[in-house]
Amino acid sequence: MAVERKPSLDGMFVRRRDLPSGPVLITSGALEGRWSPDGSEIYLRSGEKLMVVNFTVESGVANPGAPRLLFELPGLKTYQPIPGMRDFITLVEEPGSGVHTSIAMVQNWTAEVDAASSTPRRAP
Repeated sequence: MAVERKPSLDGMFVRRRDLPSGPVLITSGALEGRWSPDGSEIYLRSGEKLMVVNFTVESGVANPGAPRLLFELPGLKTYQPIPGMRDFITLVEEPGSGVHTSIAMVQNWTAEVDAASSTPRRAP
């Protein structure tokens, strides 16, 4: 089974690779679909809510259940199920923390290191 996000459609789909049928809509407007460790559920994030969808296959047809709320966590950015447990690792931005999510790309950083050291690096 694969969890897919179709760029042209608003929703999360599941497609069983060994069946000729197409993808099945799990839910609309959710992100970060992840299988439970035992493969019977799919977790997904919708804003600050972590949801779960029961998933079964009957007569070769994928049958997702309705999404259920597991918990809501203010500032939730991402999550990961912990294998063998019913717990999650979460990344949360604390309100008022002053933490800003950003990525900085640093180019030619070895030149700065070389300039600050007494022995320059040789190019590989």
